Amino acid sequence: LEGRFFGTMTLSEPHAGSSLGDVTTRAVPADDGTHRIFGSKMWISGGDHEMGDNIVHLVLAKLPDAPAGSRGISLFIVPKYLVGEDGSIGERNDVALAGINHKLGSRGTVNTAPVFGGGAFTPGGAPGAVGYLVGEPHKGLSYMFHMMNAARLGVGMSATTTAYTAYLKSLDYARTRPQGRPLAGADPTAPQVPIIQHADVRRMLLAQKSYVEGALALN
Repeated sequence: LEGRFFGTMTLSEPHAGSSLGDVTTRAVPADDGTHRIFGSKMWISGGDHEMGDNIVHLVLAKLPDAPAGSRGISLFIVPKYLVGEDGSIGERNDVALAGINHKLGSRGTVNTAPVFGGGAFTPGGAPGAVGYLVGEPHKGLSYMFHMMNAARLGVGMSATTTAYTAYLKSLDYARTRPQGRPLAGADPTAPQVPIIQHADVRRMLLAQKSYVEGALALN
């Protein structure tokens, strides 16, 4: 709530894309009740930056006894920095970037290819990124869908507000841009009229308005 910790949804992998049943990131149980996470992810928004004290990755991975496909996916908390019992920031977890993706979308957030357990860091002197199981084993996808659906609604609202802004700018332009004259009985020497007075321009503006207000109502 204070904006000190950021979070990610870490689902997709380079070889699998949106086919989450094919993820191969592994979660190996450790003696202390945590897990060690090994695998590569792709297209993770906000996967690394220095805007806060920590980044909490929510990672889909499979336990050693996991069933095949999406029914075998579990969800793990994997922080960039380990956190002490008193909330203090501890050592760096084994999470590092393989690269930055350049893709269509929001320009204000970095899109990344993170690697978990690649050996860039050794938290507690052992290999692997320390992860904490969320909920029950093999039910990670259903947990993640709560966040995925919320994100989809957020993206939809962002697109709608962008489109509504475009409509308002179109409307303002149509009201102020003079061009042409009315079709019926126009005096060729009369001043030009704002283009909003042309029927086809009004039709296009009403189409814009109906799309964006319909989308706003749906959101």
